[in-house]
Amino acid sequence: MRKQRLEPTLVENTILTVDGFEKVFIRLQQQVVLREQSKSTLNNYIRRIAAICLHFGKLPQEISDDEITEYLTSLALSPKSPSRSNFKHMVYGLRYYFRLMGDNKRAIGLPSLKKDTRLPVILNQGELRQLFKAPTLLKHRIVLSLIYSAGLRSQEAINLKISDIDFERKTIHIRQSKYKKDRIVPLSDMKKGLKKYLSAENPHIWLFNGKEPDGRYSVKGLSWVMHETGAICVLHTWGQNLSLHPHIHCIVPATGIDLKDKFKTIGEQGKYLYPEKMLNATFKGKMMQSLKTRIRLKGVLTQHQSTFNACI
Repeated sequence: MRKQRLEPTLVENTILTVDGFEKVFIRLQQQVVLREQSKSTLNNYIRRIAAICLHFGKLPQEISDDEITEYLTSLALSPKSPSRSNFKHMVYGLRYYFRLMGDNKRAIGLPSLKKDTRLPVILNQGELRQLFKAPTLLKHRIVLSLIYSAGLRSQEAINLKISDIDFERKTIHIRQSKYKKDRIVPLSDMKKGLKKYLSAENPHIWLFNGKEPDGRYSVKGLSWVMHETGAICVLHTWGQNLSLHPHIHCIVPATGIDLKDKFKTIGEQGKYLYPEKMLNATFKGKMMQSLKTRIRLKGVLTQHQSTFNACI
């Protein structure tokens, strides 16, 4: 049984606090429907607009340019959002709002956002095998493999129907995805695994059946699949100046099981799935113990042993 939410949401609180915001909310809802945009677009924009309205206690058109610049600067420098995602989404939200209100001058005057040009992390075959074998259920392994190999968004995977898979042409038909566009993507060499899954699970309409009212797989269910994959760790032994600097980079999922064995989503609040200091101390202690044990057992030279304490 779900717990009833007692506290109002950010948007509800803004409607009660800021005069005129309810009309803005209704107008945004209407525009999203008329433009055939997704509900997530509305939720993202309205939350950003609500946040700045609640901060200043008035609507964006009543906030001066200097106040907006100061507010955006604080978001860009916030340690809670190292990737500056809060700042970027606030700019997108304000730009959408000002254009909706016919104030193109203020929309254009907002900071321009430069796209990062970073190379993607590409896993080798061994790492991919470990990744795809992590889930225990066949259904979960097929979901994960299909998303990775075809480059699907989570909602695209959920919306797939059995008829969208063409084994003869080795293609997947993605229907009405982002911006209401269809596209065809190649089906990788997983025909055997997919047919094994279809025979075992016997889905009817949707490729991945679930507990949604229409029989589809749920977003929460897909999140459970992702948390089963665990974390990816990469060991680096040298620093940028080619000095001995053993350290590990970890990519951890934003969802998983917390310390009370309950499912938890981090979101964009800058929080961690587990207490950061506790996780840091536990990881460091276990790794140091493992390193010292192996050094003693194998008789490895220990002239750099003291360095590990400073680097981990």
